Amino acid sequence: MDLIKFIPFSFFVVVPFAEFLFPAWLVIFPNSIPSQFLDKNDREKKFQQLKDKQKDAAEKLLYIWPNYLTKLTKDPLVPDQDKAKIKELAAAIRGENALPTDLLQYRQLF
Repeated sequence: MDLIKFIPFSFFVVVPFAEFLFPAWLVIFPNSIPSQFLDKNDREKKFQQLKDKQKDAAEKLLYIWPNYLTKLTKDPLVPDQDKAKIKELAAAIRGENALPTDLLQYRQLF
């Protein structure tokens, strides 16, 4: 991804006097800075934002998941053997020691 971000930077180096447009470019496209040019605080801030987004998505998934599994067990198009697996999955999710890697054994359902 950073390689793609270097393309505009090469434009500013190759074209004469384009470096005067560089500040405007950064104002318009603030995420165009490659990660090599970010300082430690900016990297930590981005990492924290990603962690926060991941946590929010996990909370939403835990809220939505039980309703979705209940609907699947009531769906007449779902085979009975899959319904049994879905019920096992719902029980596994309700457990306190459930890990995301535990979902891998149910990947054939999805």
